[in-house]
Amino acid sequence: AVRHKAPVRGALRFARPICRKMLLSREMLMGIGAVVLPLLLSVCSRARSSSVPRRMRIFGHRGASAQAPENTEASLRLALGGMRADGAEFDLQLTKDGQLVLLHDDTLLRCSSASKPPSITSTEYDRLRQTDIGEMTLQEARQVDVGSWYHEDFGAERVLTFRRALQILCDEFPDKCFFAEVKGGDTASVPRIAEEVASSDATPQQVIFIGFDIDVMKLCKESLPSFRSFLITAAGHGENDVDRARALLAEQIDAAAAAGLDGIDVHADRTLVDEAVVASAKRQGLEVAVWVWKKLPESDTAATWEHMERVGVDYFTSDLPPEIGSRLSRKLVAGAPEGTRKTITFVTGNAKKLEEVVHILGSEGELPFDLTNRKVDLPELQGTPEECAVEKCKLAAEEVQGPVMVEDTSLCFNALSALPGIYIKWFLKGLGHDGLNRMLAGFDDKSAYAQCIFAYTDGPGADVEVFVGRTPGRIVPARGPLDFGWDPIFQPDEGEGMTYAEMDKSSKNLISHRGRSLRKLRDYLTRQTT
Repeated sequence: AVRHKAPVRGALRFARPICRKMLLSREMLMGIGAVVLPLLLSVCSRARSSSVPRRMRIFGHRGASAQAPENTEASLRLALGGMRADGAEFDLQLTKDGQLVLLHDDTLLRCSSASKPPSITSTEYDRLRQTDIGEMTLQEARQVDVGSWYHEDFGAERVLTFRRALQILCDEFPDKCFFAEVKGGDTASVPRIAEEVASSDATPQQVIFIGFDIDVMKLCKESLPSFRSFLITAAGHGENDVDRARALLAEQIDAAAAAGLDGIDVHADRTLVDEAVVASAKRQGLEVAVWVWKKLPESDTAATWEHMERVGVDYFTSDLPPEIGSRLSRKLVAGAPEGTRKTITFVTGNAKKLEEVVHILGSEGELPFDLTNRKVDLPELQGTPEECAVEKCKLAAEEVQGPVMVEDTSLCFNALSALPGIYIKWFLKGLGHDGLNRMLAGFDDKSAYAQCIFAYTDGPGADVEVFVGRTPGRIVPARGPLDFGWDPIFQPDEGEGMTYAEMDKSSKNLISHRGRSLRKLRDYLTRQTT
């Protein structure tokens, strides 16, 4: 009632003089009012809502699949945290023991490493990679490395459960949302989905179910009536006949509305999705989403994002290529006109590093600049750490043609006159954690320091500023998770006896070499932009 108070007053002000002029009776007024007032309310409501800017929400397709292994925890975190997307899309499958996992294919073969972990035989590992997920247990599935096929930095990634994904969403990204795809014909998964959602803290604003099978989607809606369910349509997907595709899409929009669903999810084809299509869906009470296809890369470009937002699409599911980063950052600034804030490119393709940098930079409130990332192949340079950082920054600025920041990290053993230093990445790759410890086997002095240098420039030809952060500590046998470089073997003096890998993120960032360097960089950029 309160929400409609202003429109009601506006409608009555409009209706009273007309009624007095027509000298209508009370009864006639009552009858006309029953018909006219709802129409006037509708007009007033539309006029009022049209003054509120609407923006399309961008979701990461299988997480941030252009920059991390799809449907993994790293990919989800990069999409929701590092890339600042509004949400993430993923596929759900049921294991033999009834556990819901994030997986697109029927098997793990395409998205897994051919190199087996030490704990399993080659024969058994190959069998697990090629077995349908529905014929193996969760414990079996989690023996397969689903990350290092993409990049060695993701070697610790294992099959992610729906339960864990919901926990991450609710605990760490409560303002974000999931598109959870239920496979065609998979009615068996729906009761388990309902159980997992009911046992989590997820709200109807945080999870939307999508799928190609209208009967499965109707079952999702019946099982979780307060949660939205969208029908995915393949209309126009590889179809050259636009008229035929439009006719099929119109049928599926009608079918989704008749089934009581909440939305339609269409291939992001600019020749198919226009104002008329979107208006047709919305007249029937449906939200409109679009999705991309890797075989048609033009569907995931700035031209397509802008077209879909212009015609009124509500959700765009993107692989989140690096060039979408500045767009995602800009849209978070309420009322900030395009181009009024500086966008800085952090040169990295490492999802975990990007996530940590975003967390540190954003720990003290809203940034006065926007941050995106881009993978740029830079040469391995010779010289001091400071000299290498400066030269890499200059090269990156030429490639990006704009403001950039680069990072050089060192792990320096005092007994070895600061070796491995900036070459730690190659030492770690060649020797592993145990080998790095063996380098100091003949020395009593196990002390070391971690050093991070961030270099920043406003662009090609501009001065380069350097920000150094250093944390003293010692080298110890590996402890804690092994999935983030040399963190397990470095025990900082201020870490209360824990290695970097054993520390929680916030505690580590307070004392880490990277945290110290980034805070100096942030202070500098804040002074420059305020």
